[in-house]
Amino acid sequence: MFCIVYLAGLATASTRMNITPSSQTVSPGEEFTLEIDINPDTPIAGVQFNLTYDNELITVINIEEDNFFASADSAIMFNPGSINKSSGTVSRISSSVVKGNSITE
Repeated sequence: MFCIVYLAGLATASTRMNITPSSQTVSPGEEFTLEIDINPDTPIAGVQFNLTYDNELITVINIEEDNFFASADSAIMFNPGSINKSSGTVSRISSSVVKGNSITE
């Protein structure tokens, strides 16, 4: 999988993104979950990225919000993006703090 990350204009060399698990063996037709973790080096209030995958090997079923901005103590706006199974992309996955504090982890 390949992800492009845009961190509200604050992406820097030391901001890290991890996909877990980094590898996994699954049988054809078996469902599995990947988590995308972002560790910014400066406080952020939003994140947006696109996901590209091999559509001959993987079918994305859905994108769910986790608790990335939970410590912001604010309402959160989440967009699961637009899944295009024929091109193997998920476009404009985003989450942001509506009002309140930015977070660093």
